[in-house]
Amino acid sequence: MSRYEAYQAVRKLNPDLYWNSKTQKQMREDAKNMGDAFFNQDEMFFMEHQK
Repeated sequence: MSRYEAYQAVRKLNPDLYWNSKTQKQMREDAKNMGDAFFNQDEMFFMEHQK
């Protein structure tokens, strides 16, 4: 998982996994590393095509 939308899907499908401390830590790290792209699907899509 690397985007906010993916984490929200886990929250709905498996709340215990979402609230797990390892998942929360990874989500914070992903958000920190990706900045606004973590929350913005369009920007992430653009970044993938730049590689």
